[in-house]
Amino acid sequence: MTFQNCHHAGIFADQTYQLQSIYAQGTNQSTEIKDGESNNGVIEKIEQPYLDLSDSNSNIPGGYTLYITLYSQMYHDNAKFGGKAVITTPEEVGLVSMKDEVLDSVLVALPILSFWLGTCFTFSNWYTSKYGGNFMDAFLRN
Repeated sequence: MTFQNCHHAGIFADQTYQLQSIYAQGTNQSTEIKDGESNNGVIEKIEQPYLDLSDSNSNIPGGYTLYITLYSQMYHDNAKFGGKAVITTPEEVGLVSMKDEVLDSVLVALPILSFWLGTCFTFSNWYTSKYGGNFMDAFLRN
């Protein structure tokens, strides 16, 4: 996963990080009493099995915030971070999905590919009209 427009300490834009953990954290609002004590107001972490950035994330209770732990050996194995990962929210680091990355790459690659294919086609047409032969002769002939 890569990040764009990142303004979080320890996360650098357009770099790749290892996703180490995903969890929701918030204050427990239940009125359940266990062992004679109430759990109301206790900070609770709920581990998440996968990262779902859609608005319909039903695994996270209301009032809880989704956090991710990110690590890069290149950036976090120095004295400043001491080998510790960075904990942040997906919104804070500008998380970009793989689907969006691929789409952006295709949108950049198509015009470039079109230019070079057009150049090859134009050269091939010019060469075959001047010297004869077929498409491959234009590129392989000495």
